[in-house]
Amino acid sequence: MTARALGGAVLVEGVEALRALKFGVSAAARERRRNGMNPGPALAALLQVCDEALSHNGHRDTPTTPIEELSPVEVIDSATAATLTGYTRRHVCRIGVSLGGQRLANGTWHFRRGAVEDYVRARDATRRSGGIPLDAA
Repeated sequence: MTARALGGAVLVEGVEALRALKFGVSAAARERRRNGMNPGPALAALLQVCDEALSHNGHRDTPTTPIEELSPVEVIDSATAATLTGYTRRHVCRIGVSLGGQRLANGTWHFRRGAVEDYVRARDATRRSGGIPLDAA
């Protein structure tokens, strides 16, 4: 894996270096989207250049047809998560990370409904078994 600075440019050589660059750029774009921001044209251009470089011999880094359709993810707010868990909104925000939530830049929390429902099922199963998680037995 090699990368060299050439004045105002960077030369990236090797498939592994290109894949690492693409991974980093993809992660940056994903984080910007997750925080409610547009990734911007610079990141899109870098991803396109990485794809072109990785497919220079006609191979693509991704499958030509989707393997399976992704299921839609329902995003809920802290009030809905509080209703599902039976906790207060304040407590839901306190344990937001445990619920798989993400705190946005404006301070609000968003949760995936499935993650909150999984948390509730696991919590209730632990309570029914006397405090011992069922998967520990």
